[in-house]
Amino acid sequence: MKVIDSCACEYDLASTLEIVSEFGPDMVVLDTSTPSIFSDVATGAAVKKLFPQCFVVLMGTHPSALPEETLALDGAIDAVAVGEADYTLRELARALSETGTRRIASEPGFRESVLQRIDGLAWRSGERIFVNRKRDFIDNLDELPFVSRVYKKHLDVR
Repeated sequence: MKVIDSCACEYDLASTLEIVSEFGPDMVVLDTSTPSIFSDVATGAAVKKLFPQCFVVLMGTHPSALPEETLALDGAIDAVAVGEADYTLRELARALSETGTRRIASEPGFRESVLQRIDGLAWRSGERIFVNRKRDFIDNLDELPFVSRVYKKHLDVR
């Protein structure tokens, strides 16, 4: 796992892609909102161009409010997490790890059988867009890990 906060570090697209290239991810998650949606989609598409087997996911307020419209912005975006993304993304990462991103990318029927089971996910298979059942709200937020440790490990926090 690697966290890159391109905005906070003032990285341009080329710098961000250089870091992503060094890491070689199987899954990339971009946190986005309405003001940055087009830039974030372009970043996701650029990652997909570098790593065609990489599963590119958007999360945040804009994709949560407009999942189908967000996926329609660019065919390079594989999915969006709708609503509270914590468990949706964890489940997706586990599914991709267990089944392999190459198989998900190359076998549409297999892709559908895996992705349709993940609540809170809107995703594409070919030209079709699917929106799964909403994920229930998290009842106990204290069960989530404290995120500061993750940021401290992966970011230069000042």
